[in-house]
Amino acid sequence: MGICTCYLAAFITVNWVFHKDPGVPLVCLTIGSSLSQFVVPYLYEVFIETFAMSGVFIMVAGISLECIPFGLIILFSKEYYVTAKEASSNRNLSE
Repeated sequence: MGICTCYLAAFITVNWVFHKDPGVPLVCLTIGSSLSQFVVPYLYEVFIETFAMSGVFIMVAGISLECIPFGLIILFSKEYYVTAKEASSNRNLSE
């Protein structure tokens, strides 16, 4: 569930930051997440062979904790966001 939340938050943030043309950033986000879903099982297999099961849990927890600094970057960069409400009001003013 945590990874799903991070994935959804990334899509929302890309739409807020690149509100005029989010196509290429969304494609990069989708391709990156698809590639990671392909690579992560093999990475976990290497972790199991190298660190045993208890070490794997520590490594997976470390990988998951990387969401915290990136989440803080997203949180503290709110001045760059343009929500749908603001975009529609700016669009109405320019017409």
